[in-house]
Amino acid sequence: MIERVLSRRSLLAGGLAVSALATAGPLQAQVARVEAPRFVDLAARLRELTGFDPLPRDLLSAFAEAASGDDGTFLAGVMDGGDEAARARAIKALYHGILAPGGDEGEPVRLGYASALQWAAIEETNNVPSWCGGVPGFWAEPPELPG
Repeated sequence: MIERVLSRRSLLAGGLAVSALATAGPLQAQVARVEAPRFVDLAARLRELTGFDPLPRDLLSAFAEAASGDDGTFLAGVMDGGDEAARARAIKALYHGILAPGGDEGEPVRLGYASALQWAAIEETNNVPSWCGGVPGFWAEPPELPG
């Protein structure tokens, strides 16, 4: 008979797995609100429209939740490809990180700032403005010159 001993490593791995499962519930509940079209189909369509693969998960989840708040015409317009205004609004929302209200009424919905696609488009040339390039006050000192 093989005797199994609980090691620190297996205890830590088990604890992390339980923690991951516990935090996945609220995200799954948010994503489940998008029923028609399904979340996977919406993600594929938005990847096709934006040209980014993969899309940031937090941005995509926030978009799906915010866009599913109306009567479904906005998401239907994005999915079927017939509504140019809906596609443009979706692309703009993913690039800016803000979903503008449909029509003249309503408030914009913030989807994400650092995960907005505008930063992914220029990531080779520019840092996201919300990220600090050094310790606080590093910009006040002149740079060191090579000796």
